[in-house]
Amino acid sequence: MFVLFDLDGTLLDTIEDISSAINYARRAFDGEDVESERVKQFVGNGLYSALVNTINTYGPRLFSEEEESLAFQIMMQYYKNHPADKSRVYDGIYSLLSELDSASIRYGILSNKSDEIVQKIVKKSFNNNFSIIRGHIQGSALKPNREAVDALEIDDDIILIGDSEVDYLTAKNCNIPSLIVTYGFRSREELEKRGIPNLIDNVPTLKDIYKIINLY
Repeated sequence: MFVLFDLDGTLLDTIEDISSAINYARRAFDGEDVESERVKQFVGNGLYSALVNTINTYGPRLFSEEEESLAFQIMMQYYKNHPADKSRVYDGIYSLLSELDSASIRYGILSNKSDEIVQKIVKKSFNNNFSIIRGHIQGSALKPNREAVDALEIDDDIILIGDSEVDYLTAKNCNIPSLIVTYGFRSREELEKRGIPNLIDNVPTLKDIYKIINLY
């Protein structure tokens, strides 16, 4: 068995750092700051998507793809310099990873966020035995595309643990079980409205993981 984790909203609460980077870019175009709770709804499909959707919803108005591209560059430069100033590991995650280590179960991370930033965040936040740490690399597939998981070349049965509809659809497209947490960037109500099964309100334990696998 291989446990594949999402990063943002699953292992780490990163929303304050994501919001700071987005708002830094918005201010460059005279935009006002957007509260992190509002930014949450746009996280999951990559940083470019999060920025553009925040701008389209709350302004400021950008007049060309060139301005969008510039805003993204500004955001990314800031985020690379401040990848984990305010991010924190969710309570219970270290215990879960220790459980997996004790059971000799391999685990890794697959995020739609820039690989460079993912590597920095994980290095700062964890000292664990991740077999794979993968963010988005330009030209590669994003979740929920099956190719994003296939590219990892994992030779064990996989269970995916995430916090959003993107993670659920990734697992569905790969025909693998998933466990979706409700403490992250999507509320239980949002997830239930989308008909997503196997929701859990707390950080799962190894027992919870085995239960989902046995039901699958």
